Amino acid sequence: RYFIHLFPALNWELIFKIEYLAFYLAVPLFATFIHSLFYREFSKWVLRIIQFLGIIFCCIVLLTPAKIYSNTVQLYQIITLMSCIYAIYVLILSLVRKREGAFIFFLGFIMLFLKVVNDISYSRMITQIGYFAPLGLFNFIFFQSFLLSRRFSRAFNTVEKQSQELKATNSAYRQEINERKRAEKALQEAYSIINRSPAVAFLWKNLEEWPVEFVSDNVMELFGYTAEEFTSGQISYAKTVHPDDLEKVAKEVATFSNEKERTGFVHEPYRIVSKDGKVRWVDDRTYIRRDDKGNITHFEGIVVDITSSIQASAILRENKEKLARSKKMESLG
Repeated sequence: RYFIHLFPALNWELIFKIEYLAFYLAVPLFATFIHSLFYREFSKWVLRIIQFLGIIFCCIVLLTPAKIYSNTVQLYQIITLMSCIYAIYVLILSLVRKREGAFIFFLGFIMLFLKVVNDISYSRMITQIGYFAPLGLFNFIFFQSFLLSRRFSRAFNTVEKQSQELKATNSAYRQEINERKRAEKALQEAYSIINRSPAVAFLWKNLEEWPVEFVSDNVMELFGYTAEEFTSGQISYAKTVHPDDLEKVAKEVATFSNEKERTGFVHEPYRIVSKDGKVRWVDDRTYIRRDDKGNITHFEGIVVDITSSIQASAILRENKEKLARSKKMESLG
């Protein structure tokens, strides 16, 4: 109609082809539109068939004269009705599955479908009411506009809700970051205190030779090895224990580990051999770490150098013995 109004001198054959193409293209495009909204219910194979038939009929219009392609309209009207019936089935299935917007879409489509059936009947001179497809299309577009406006409204509400949730989440994140910063600061202070103290903090795995998972940075002052040498696996804790004391230390660990309720224990003083070969006496307070099933996974240890104390005790004991022998000799004299 627009082409005739704008170009009244246009070739009649071209006008006629445009009219048929508009009808033949409408069905596959409309089916594609419904499939895009209800793709879970609308079979892709059915869509491909409708699109294929639409292309075939359009090719007939383009490649043949009017006396041939005008005879295809009856068959295509049947295809259109079958496509509409399948679309109604899809929409009913969408209603059953409670898809968003299915009811409004269904109402608009039913109005359009009834008008299309009327126009086909009128073109076949079955009814005498007249053409109402444009009115049906207007009703359908009206329902689509209502559906779109409702979706925009919901989307706007969702955006507002998500914006509020995002603000709350950001606030929680800021609080968590502040807490982490405080925790990191406290941890750094704890590390600083440990590294300045004579005590060396260890975390051993409950495996053969007690591989070290963590050790404080001041370990080199006592053991001669760097923290990296321990944590990288170059040296295990068992390798630093004096060979004559290793069996005793291992026996203590095994004995105390068998006590299910025990959380820690104190070793008898034992000797370690530093990297430079020096022998030192250490005091070792060990804590047991278990998993949810009660199995021991790690040992936490605080190791302190007591070599000076041991040596002082030995000197004191030796002096006492000397004094006792001197007194004994004096009494005998």
